[in-house]
Amino acid sequence: MNINDDKKVDVLLSALEERYSAIHKIRSRLQNLSIWALGIFFAASGWLFQSDVYFQKHEQVTLLVGLTILILVLFKTYMKDLEKGFKGQQTVAAKIENELGFYTEGVLSEKQLYPSSWRDAGTDKGEGKYFDTNRKLLLVGAIALALTILSKGSLLF
Repeated sequence: MNINDDKKVDVLLSALEERYSAIHKIRSRLQNLSIWALGIFFAASGWLFQSDVYFQKHEQVTLLVGLTILILVLFKTYMKDLEKGFKGQQTVAAKIENELGFYTEGVLSEKQLYPSSWRDAGTDKGEGKYFDTNRKLLLVGAIALALTILSKGSLLF
């Protein structure tokens, strides 16, 4: 089957639009997860800190183990799956952008439209750290909650 150049461009643009849409959806899912989890961690920390609730050693251990398991499940399953899909979409989008000439001078304009570094999106060379940043933020929230749990009992004393 022979497809003329105009149709090829239409197909590539349509595919690129789908990749961008998928990337935005994945980013939104991660952002929502992070905002909700951070909110819950800090709200629980604040409530515990100001309350008259105190924990026995076994209660502290149970809560800390539960919090650790929750973080590990989030990081090793859900966030890992989102990141894999995100990077896959980025890689395909960068290939399509390259085919459309976004990284080449003189194809669509005098200078290249996108920086060359964007061509590495989704690879180990890519500069984006969105997932790492969200993991660090979630760890800060979890550590704040863990410290609050520790401060409300006798595990360290």
